[in-house]
Amino acid sequence: TREQAYVYALASAAVAHSIARVCSDGSLTTCTCGAIPHEPPHGDFKWGGCAHNVRHGLKFARNFADAPWRQKSVRKNVEAAVNRHNNQAGRRYLSTQVSY
Repeated sequence: TREQAYVYALASAAVAHSIARVCSDGSLTTCTCGAIPHEPPHGDFKWGGCAHNVRHGLKFARNFADAPWRQKSVRKNVEAAVNRHNNQAGRRYLSTQVSY
């Protein structure tokens, strides 16, 4: 259903965002800060510390959210393909909304 597609996309994006945030907090030992943007900040903005590690968050979310749909028994299943697509759509949307 459309609702299910939305929930899958939202959940995958939320996992990626959450992991990116805890990486920047130093709460996880498996990741570090994200890259500092190359372009200069606008206006009076001053860079204040550790960036969210969005790349790591996206990678973790892909491995976590897509794992049930990668098993050999469901790999050719249409539902599995649709759910992987919806997960990817959520992560793709997140990656367009943040800089990394």
